[in-house]
Amino acid sequence: MTPEQQKLLEQLAELGDVTYIKSDVSIQELIVKAISEMDIELLETLVDYQLRNDKKKEFIEKIKEKFNAFKQLNDTYLFAHKGSCNGSWCNNYRSPGYSFTGNISNTFYNLIFEEVNGECSDICKCYSFKIKDKIINKTRKDAHKKERESYGFTDADLDDLPF
Repeated sequence: MTPEQQKLLEQLAELGDVTYIKSDVSIQELIVKAISEMDIELLETLVDYQLRNDKKKEFIEKIKEKFNAFKQLNDTYLFAHKGSCNGSWCNNYRSPGYSFTGNISNTFYNLIFEEVNGECSDICKCYSFKIKDKIINKTRKDAHKKERESYGFTDADLDDLPF
């Protein structure tokens, strides 16, 4: 850091609360790291200038709920797996994102990072996410199948449904 930059930071600090983040990685990578570490304070700072106020407030409220749910399942860290939206009906089809998986519970939360001109403009939940790692995809697919089979519905039960 040059002496001029240092002096400018000191002047800004005198004005009030200033958060200085120095990193060689992109804001998106820092956001992913903050989510993985469930660091809501850092996350709020990082999205402060990335998302519009209405989007930011909604995102932070939802992610706080998710962090609490993960913590109730004794998760202390979330593994981030790269992937993309796999819903051909969705506006975010093929948009990049991450699936965050709890280190204890193995539950997950999928997020898409919407971009405009290379800048993150919104972060939203994805309901049809495909991870690039084929082993994780297969494991999740098998878990969903096992869960569906555990309900014990017969074909006759399904035929009786009103829809």
